[in-house]
Amino acid sequence: MPIGQVEAPLFEGDVELAPTADDDALADRLAKLALPTVAERVGSGAPGVLTATFVRAPGSRSHPTVTAIDATGDRIIIREGDHSIEVRLTQEWTVTDEYFASSASLLDNGRLAVDLALLATPHRLEIELDPSTNTFVARWPTVPLFGAGLGRRLTSMRPPD
Repeated sequence: MPIGQVEAPLFEGDVELAPTADDDALADRLAKLALPTVAERVGSGAPGVLTATFVRAPGSRSHPTVTAIDATGDRIIIREGDHSIEVRLTQEWTVTDEYFASSASLLDNGRLAVDLALLATPHRLEIELDPSTNTFVARWPTVPLFGAGLGRRLTSMRPPD
């Protein structure tokens, strides 16, 4: 159904209105909205291939429930205790499943930046892997609604069934 039209009047006496130029402009703007990839956000190049296990950087203010990240070629596995999320390392957004999408880029300093978008929420986790020290930092650009690490797990940020 085109924007600006309704199937039936919402209230008694409502009338259906024809789409206006403003409706078309809004539809065009909404169609162009997109979350920037890591490369668009911070620049740099293709993520390349990594094979290593990364631990939280000592003394960092990193998301506390992410315990390790395993890089296996063109993927990383984000570990939280007994739970894990596997995402592909691509510059463009790649949807992992119905809950997560990822984007990655190799930074000029040799580190790998990975954004993990949680599709059922307004949140995005920014991960930076440092191959020179095999450490990572995982940060929320906006503090999650659940309080960023107050006992909740990243892997539980899915809508209820």
